[in-house]
Amino acid sequence: MTQVDFYILQNERAGHRDRTLCQLVQKIYGLGHEVRILAEGPTDARQLDELLWTFNPNSFIPHEIDDGSRECSAPIRIVLPNRDDPATNVLINLRSQIPEHVDRHDRIVEIIDGDDTQRQAGRDRYRRYQALGLKIETHTLG
Repeated sequence: MTQVDFYILQNERAGHRDRTLCQLVQKIYGLGHEVRILAEGPTDARQLDELLWTFNPNSFIPHEIDDGSRECSAPIRIVLPNRDDPATNVLINLRSQIPEHVDRHDRIVEIIDGDDTQRQAGRDRYRRYQALGLKIETHTLG
């Protein structure tokens, strides 16, 4: 059964969500899992691509943007909206809606920051996951 983990960020500092995302990706990759990150759009995907290259100069996180134009083989893929969400160990959802095929993933990660619009959208996704009968855990981060 798919587990959904909500990471609720209490700190509203600019960039805290991005840093948390990168740290989670690094940790998940370090545990040997494949990761798919559902980006909201091409601009977000490019920003995340750059962030993953630069957030920690002492680490290497092999990733690429999956836009459907070529075969992707990196263990971490940033998936654009025109692409289906392929089955994977861990899916990080950065979109405003829940993934179409939640049952394809062992774990789904949601990161919710202090923005009111983000929080409300997160609550809506939480209720949708709950209605699907998925196991949900929340983690509050400082």
